[in-house]
Amino acid sequence: MPYILHRSTKTHPHPLPGGEFPRTSHSVHRTKITHPLPLRGGEFPRTSHIALRTIILLLFLSSSLFAQSPLQFNAQISAPIPISEDSDSAYVYLYLEAKAGEKTSQHQDVPLNISMVLDRSGSMSGAKMDYAKEAAKFVIDNLSNEDQISIITYDQDVQIVSYSGSAKQKRKLKKLVDMIGVKGATNLSGGMLEGFTQVSSTYDDSYVNHIMLMSDGYANKGITDQQRLQDTVQYLNQNQQITLSTFGLGADFDEDLMEALADYGGGNYYFIHKATKVPEVFLQELSGLQSVVARRLLLEVEYPNETLVLSHVFGYPYLQDSLQKNQLLIPFNDVIANETQAVLIRFLLPPSTSKASSPISDLQASFSYENTAIPSDTHEHTIPLQKDSVIHNNIVLFEANQTTRDAISVTEKGMLSRGIELVNKNENYMDNQFSRFSPDTLLHAQYKLNRQYIKDVQANAEKSTYKRKMIQKFAKYNSYRLRKKK
Repeated sequence: MPYILHRSTKTHPHPLPGGEFPRTSHSVHRTKITHPLPLRGGEFPRTSHIALRTIILLLFLSSSLFAQSPLQFNAQISAPIPISEDSDSAYVYLYLEAKAGEKTSQHQDVPLNISMVLDRSGSMSGAKMDYAKEAAKFVIDNLSNEDQISIITYDQDVQIVSYSGSAKQKRKLKKLVDMIGVKGATNLSGGMLEGFTQVSSTYDDSYVNHIMLMSDGYANKGITDQQRLQDTVQYLNQNQQITLSTFGLGADFDEDLMEALADYGGGNYYFIHKATKVPEVFLQELSGLQSVVARRLLLEVEYPNETLVLSHVFGYPYLQDSLQKNQLLIPFNDVIANETQAVLIRFLLPPSTSKASSPISDLQASFSYENTAIPSDTHEHTIPLQKDSVIHNNIVLFEANQTTRDAISVTEKGMLSRGIELVNKNENYMDNQFSRFSPDTLLHAQYKLNRQYIKDVQANAEKSTYKRKMIQKFAKYNSYRLRKKK
């Protein structure tokens, strides 16, 4: 069955070729959520309102040893919440979370097959390139002999500094890095595609197959259209099982593009505000790649589309079956130790069903993933629902985060008064919600980000273009990190 990739509620224009989404997981966690009792409008359900059953089905590896699951799952659903005081329609929110624990001796080290794709255009001259080289050599030094690496550079053209192969010859690889110079324009798409080609040439399903793409400028050669680049990354990620992380350096790169490529590529996005931070950020990414405890985490949600209408998905892009509109797939991809991956799904409950005695029925969610430890015994258990404020925190966090993003977007387009209006409206919304429950740390950070953004914009309205660009990039990056719970 073809699937269509979405980001939030935007429909992807092209179906994915090649049939069904790959199912290679060793462990399947299935959660069934039902409502045996009617829920009162606007209230958050107590534990007695929800029967939550989790069945864990394991496809065993050829081994007689077993280990505990590396992930803990949490599923919460809200009661119908009226859209407004005079509306007959309501929203229903489903919050789903996978939380990883520590990496232990039971978790096998997953070898890496990576490609470093470095911008060498003219704007990278000086400290930027010096620190990029230092970071690349640091990565090389910290790879094992089992790992595979390729090094790509791009200006208006693409250069293969080192074809994908063993990381054993570290001295040779570092000498090649030292020889990288700077010149020309920015063919980001060409460098990225060559990265996919190199990783694909030594692809191994038992490895983490990954690309690290760095740029300090806008794509002005090759494919430059963001939608086409997203389409390309989407296709390659889903069909080749290769992930992509992006690194934007300085004030002049396209942060919207780099964030989108990381989202569709199943990796991480990093904003590096000054060149001296490049090695530190590369270390952060490499440490994560070397601490994977679960691979190819996939969330599948089935919902009754005769009573629920999908309104918005917060946190991650999603896939939807072009034929079965009541199914969503959300690929979280690889999970590193101590990481939380979460998504909030907002459904619209139309007036015709919002007053029904049991408006939500047969809503199901399942997680599947590959355990880097030896799989555990088959077992069944219940995921306990937490207090009402927990799902309320997440609803307000994701909704307020989206409004802040909207304010940043309109302000960037020159509509400052509209941006101020959205920020003030958002602050009032959070203040009102905080009177009903105690906000957690992330929500406090979201409140601070919302308030600080407009203050920074107004204080620097007459300052340099560089200063204004950096305010936008910091605000978007902090918003991204809150949305990803980092």
